Formats: sequence, C-alpha cells, structure tokens
Amino acid sequence: MQQEVVEFGKQAVLHYRDMEVITGENRIPEGCLGLFIASKFIARHHWNARVEVPYTELLRRLGISGADLTGGFGGRRADIAVFQDQKPVAIVELKIIDEGRGVGGVREDWVKIRNLMQRVTSSGVAATLDGYVGALVCDISRGSKDTCAEQTVEGLKVTLGTQAVYVGDRVPTKSGGSGWIFICAEVH
Repeated sequence: MQQEVVEFGKQAVLHYRDMEVITGENRIPEGCLGLFIASKFIARHHWNARVEVPYTELLRRLGISGADLTGGFGGRRADIAVFQDQKPVAIVELKIIDEGRGVGGVREDWVKIRNLMQRVTSSGVAATLDGYVGALVCDISRGSKDTCAEQTVEGLKVTLGTQAVYVGDRVPTKSGGSGWIFICAEVH
C-alpha cells in the first residue's frame, strides 16, 4: 500500500499543479490529494475508500464503543479510510512539508494513528487496522539555510524511528525551481 500511496500522491501533485488556481505544488490542498488517492484505490482495486472519516466512526464500525472515544478521538478524522465488508482495514493521513509547514504535522499524525491502532489492539475485538502517513516533501529555502527534500526524509526516518518509509522519485517543480518527493511511512 505504501508504494501506491506514493504513486498516486505523485500523480495527484502532477495533476493538480497544472490547474490555473494552483500557484505551486506545495499549495495543493491536502483534501485534493486525499480525494485523488482514494479515487485511485477505488479504480485500481475496487476498494471502498472514503475521505475525512471520523476516528470515532472507524472505532464504532470495528465494534469498539465507550465514553472515552469522544474525548480521545472526538474531532479527529482519517484523510483516507479503506474498508472491507464495511469494516475499516487501513487509514492514510496526508501532509505537505514546505516552508510554512514542517515535519511536526507528520509526527502528530504518526502519534494519532498509533493511538488509534493501540485502542483497536487493546479493545479485544478480532480486528486489525493498518496505518500510513503520506507526505509531499518539498525542498525548503530559508535564506542561506536550504534543506533539500532528501534531508527532510532522512530526518523523518530518524524522528519516527522507522526505516519503513517508501520514498518516491524526486520531481522538479513546474517552474523548474526546487523539487519535491512524495513518501509514505507505515505506522507500527
């Protein structure tokens, strides 16, 4: 699934960046990336993939209930949720890392997914839920201190404590300037 998140994420960026209202790859809304990737899951695999699914709904569909669900997972939504037989089997959270948004959002989503997966595991239900974080990682230029996307990806691997990161090819921006990479990390 990681490879497909990267493949479809790259296709999404290439598709949306050519629209007149988009001023750069890093300005594509995460929601557009989610819709594109989910539609590709549906087209290729005939999976039931939905966007912006509340975590509380995911837990209820797995047969997990309790008053603590709203407090712990209340406003959280999966950017993409994949279902089999009406039960969630995987979620994908998406982020864009650029000058305005650093790796903190990826770390937050990683923790959010781990907490959800731990809740599923500790509930005693016979279900598993796979989790992934996909990210559009852009080169960052901040005055004299530039950070290439590859450096950011290596930093993410260290921060997340995993080598389970699928890294796509480097793509130059539409304007020919700095480039970007789409990645996907599996949450353990």
